[in-house]
Amino acid sequence: MRFEQDGAVVVVYRDLDDIREALRRYGEPDELARFDLEREYGFTEEELTEWWTTATSAANPPT
Repeated sequence: MRFEQDGAVVVVYRDLDDIREALRRYGEPDELARFDLEREYGFTEEELTEWWTTATSAANPPT
């Protein structure tokens, strides 16, 4: 895991393990389960981008 805390922002790298860890720590349980299931079948570039965006948003909710 390569999470970085940059002030008040959590940086999530565009890496499957980092995305999974961000979802585990900050996301909803159903998101993590869905991610794990979809990961078994592989992601398109677009799906990876969507998951990365979801994980980054979960780690950095609006204030």
